[in-house]
Amino acid sequence: MPPELSGKRLYLVFEGAATITDVYVNGRHLGQHRGAYTRFIFDATEELQKGSNTLAVQVDDNPQDYNDCLPSHNRLYTVWGGLYRKVWLVATDPLHIDPTDYASPGIYIMPKNISAGHADISINVLVRNDSPESQAAEVRATLLDPKGAAVKTLTGNVVVPSDQRAIVDLNGSVSNPKLWSPGDVSIVHQRQIQRITANEELAYLLSQNRYKID
Repeated sequence: MPPELSGKRLYLVFEGAATITDVYVNGRHLGQHRGAYTRFIFDATEELQKGSNTLAVQVDDNPQDYNDCLPSHNRLYTVWGGLYRKVWLVATDPLHIDPTDYASPGIYIMPKNISAGHADISINVLVRNDSPESQAAEVRATLLDPKGAAVKTLTGNVVVPSDQRAIVDLNGSVSNPKLWSPGDVSIVHQRQIQRITANEELAYLLSQNRYKID
């Protein structure tokens, strides 16, 4: 494990495995995931050590073992077993956007009341604090147009107790939104989520360091 990851929170993110997956780090069982079609995540912070580590993944695709899983063994097509998508080691600060809600990015964006002249937007950001003390933070969400110019910025403040998760709810509206359609897929709004604490700004996509596991 690289020395720069010392003090970070470390997660193993699996983008896909079929069908019953057991994950071990240095001989310790992190957990089991059942099902072939969804991402899943395990917190490996306590198991990973400085220097070399051993990651072992056992995947079972025997139809007799996963009657309670998707896909059903009664399917009309073949699902091959094993790891079929990437595995990532995600490193975060102790105060971070939480990736453990069903292995989601921890950010939920919900547009509402959309028309050519107006659109409401609601953003829920899951902020987790794994430090030993309560932490105050500001969350800033910026909506960018296709050229990268800021269209709307929403901010929210939260105090997260130690070893807990809080939801920051951001709400706003956009005038004259660029609407997506199948005939014009090039028009895309981008979003940037920032966590601001101790007068330091960290872009969300930069605060999560990813290391591909081959």
